[in-house]
Amino acid sequence: MKLTVYSLPLFFPLSYRVQAGVNHLQDAAVLMSSETHSAEDVAIYATGPQSFLYTGTHEQSYIPLAMAYASCIGPYAEGKLACAKYEVLPHNPDPTPCLPQVNHLKPSEMQAVYN
Repeated sequence: MKLTVYSLPLFFPLSYRVQAGVNHLQDAAVLMSSETHSAEDVAIYATGPQSFLYTGTHEQSYIPLAMAYASCIGPYAEGKLACAKYEVLPHNPDPTPCLPQVNHLKPSEMQAVYN
Protein backbone atom coordinates (compact mmCIF):
# COMPACT_ATOMS: atom_id res chain seq x y z
CA MET A 1 0.00 0.00 0.00
CA LYS A 2 1.30 3.43 -0.92
CA LEU A 3 0.48 6.25 1.46
CA THR A 4 0.61 9.82 0.23
CA VAL A 5 0.19 12.91 2.40
CA TYR A 6 -1.77 15.56 0.53
CA SER A 7 -2.75 17.89 3.32
CA LEU A 8 0.68 19.40 3.89
CA PRO A 9 2.32 20.86 0.80
CA LEU A 10 5.84 20.58 2.24
CA PHE A 11 5.66 16.79 2.50
CA PHE A 12 6.46 14.34 -0.26
CA PRO A 13 4.82 10.93 -0.70
CA LEU A 14 6.15 8.49 1.89
CA SER A 15 7.66 6.35 -0.88
CA TYR A 16 9.58 9.30 -2.41
CA ARG A 17 12.99 7.95 -1.42
CA VAL A 18 12.16 4.53 -2.87
CA GLN A 19 11.12 6.09 -6.21
CA ALA A 20 14.53 7.71 -6.58
CA GLY A 21 16.19 4.28 -6.71
CA VAL A 22 17.57 2.86 -9.96
CA ASN A 23 15.58 -0.38 -9.69
CA HIS A 24 12.26 1.28 -8.79
CA LEU A 25 9.12 -0.02 -10.51
CA GLN A 26 6.18 2.39 -10.52
CA ASP A 27 2.93 1.03 -9.11
CA ALA A 28 0.14 0.45 -11.62
CA ALA A 29 -3.50 1.35 -11.10
CA VAL A 30 -4.53 -2.19 -12.09
CA LEU A 31 -2.27 -5.19 -11.58
CA MET A 32 -1.81 -7.31 -14.71
CA SER A 33 0.33 -10.30 -15.55
CA SER A 34 1.70 -8.66 -18.73
CA GLU A 35 2.22 -5.19 -20.13
CA THR A 36 -0.43 -3.63 -22.36
CA HIS A 37 -0.17 -0.66 -24.66
CA SER A 38 -2.79 1.17 -26.65
CA ALA A 39 -2.10 3.40 -29.64
CA GLU A 40 -3.95 6.34 -28.15
CA ASP A 41 -0.75 7.87 -26.81
CA VAL A 42 1.59 7.23 -29.72
CA ALA A 43 3.17 10.15 -31.56
CA ILE A 44 3.81 9.71 -35.28
CA TYR A 45 6.67 11.57 -36.96
CA ALA A 46 7.08 11.31 -40.72
CA THR A 47 9.30 12.86 -43.37
CA GLY A 48 9.40 12.23 -47.07
CA PRO A 49 7.02 11.99 -50.02
CA GLN A 50 4.07 10.50 -48.12
CA SER A 51 4.51 12.42 -44.85
CA PHE A 52 1.33 14.41 -45.52
CA LEU A 53 -0.62 11.27 -44.54
CA TYR A 54 0.41 11.76 -40.92
CA THR A 55 -0.53 15.38 -40.22
CA GLY A 56 -2.97 16.11 -37.43
CA THR A 57 -4.75 13.67 -35.14
CA HIS A 58 -5.83 10.26 -36.42
CA GLU A 59 -7.76 7.26 -35.15
CA GLN A 60 -5.45 4.41 -34.18
CA SER A 61 -6.85 2.12 -36.91
CA TYR A 62 -5.72 4.66 -39.56
CA ILE A 63 -2.02 4.28 -38.75
CA PRO A 64 -1.38 0.80 -40.27
CA LEU A 65 -3.50 1.64 -43.34
CA ALA A 66 -1.53 4.83 -43.98
CA MET A 67 1.73 2.92 -43.45
CA ALA A 68 0.68 0.31 -46.04
CA TYR A 69 -0.35 3.03 -48.49
CA ALA A 70 2.90 4.98 -48.04
CA SER A 71 4.96 1.77 -48.37
CA CYS A 72 3.03 0.58 -51.46
CA ILE A 73 2.33 -2.83 -49.96
CA GLY A 74 -0.78 -4.98 -49.75
CA PRO A 75 -3.81 -3.65 -51.62
CA TYR A 76 -1.92 -0.40 -52.34
CA ALA A 77 0.95 -2.06 -54.25
CA GLU A 78 -0.32 -1.15 -57.72
CA GLY A 79 -2.32 1.53 -59.46
CA LYS A 80 -1.10 4.63 -57.59
CA LEU A 81 1.32 7.24 -58.96
CA ALA A 82 3.42 7.17 -55.78
CA CYS A 83 3.82 3.39 -56.18
CA ALA A 84 4.86 3.53 -59.84
CA LYS A 85 8.05 1.74 -60.81
CA TYR A 86 11.06 3.89 -61.63
CA GLU A 87 11.62 4.42 -65.34
CA VAL A 88 13.77 6.53 -67.63
CA LEU A 89 11.62 8.96 -69.57
CA PRO A 90 12.35 8.97 -73.34
CA HIS A 91 12.85 12.75 -73.68
CA ASN A 92 14.83 13.07 -70.45
CA PRO A 93 18.50 13.86 -71.27
CA ASP A 94 19.51 12.75 -67.79
CA PRO A 95 19.60 8.91 -67.64
CA THR A 96 18.85 9.01 -63.91
CA PRO A 97 15.71 6.97 -63.16
CA CYS A 98 12.74 9.06 -62.13
CA LEU A 99 9.06 8.59 -61.40
CA PRO A 100 6.72 9.21 -64.33
CA GLN A 101 5.09 12.62 -64.19
CA VAL A 102 1.34 13.08 -64.53
CA ASN A 103 1.72 15.02 -67.80
CA HIS A 104 3.44 12.00 -69.39
CA LEU A 105 0.42 9.76 -68.86
CA LYS A 106 -2.48 9.28 -71.24
CA PRO A 107 -5.89 10.53 -69.99
CA SER A 108 -7.06 6.93 -69.50
CA GLU A 109 -3.95 6.20 -67.40
CA MET A 110 -4.44 9.38 -65.35
CA GLN A 111 -7.92 8.25 -64.38
CA ALA A 112 -6.52 4.90 -63.19
CA VAL A 113 -3.85 6.67 -61.12
CA TYR A 114 -6.29 8.80 -59.15
CA ASN A 115 -8.93 6.13 -58.57
